[in-house]
Amino acid sequence: MDLLLFTDRTRHTEALDAAYFIRDGHCSYSPDLNWLLYDSYPIDDYRYLYLYDLQRRCGITLGAFYSPAPSNDFRCDLHPRWSPNGQQISFDSLHEGYRGVYRMDLSGIVSA
Repeated sequence: MDLLLFTDRTRHTEALDAAYFIRDGHCSYSPDLNWLLYDSYPIDDYRYLYLYDLQRRCGITLGAFYSPAPSNDFRCDLHPRWSPNGQQISFDSLHEGYRGVYRMDLSGIVSA
């Protein structure tokens, strides 16, 4: 599985770190365009949240969140998103037994 970067209005594509991006997920750039935030689809009943440094070309796992198998349309992708200042993220999850929205402070990571 490749995560591809497309150059607008051209046919140019570039695979982004094929060794790190081995799963499909929802991706979003940080407001300063230095970081890529993404999640995974379920892996053994867990959904993972990742952060990738686009300048250093390395990533970290921010967490693994229990996600029970879907039943009667009760399912939840993490759908991570950035705060406007790029210091925090929020994501959806079922890991506490209900659908909640969670916030994570990344200021110690993205400011380093």
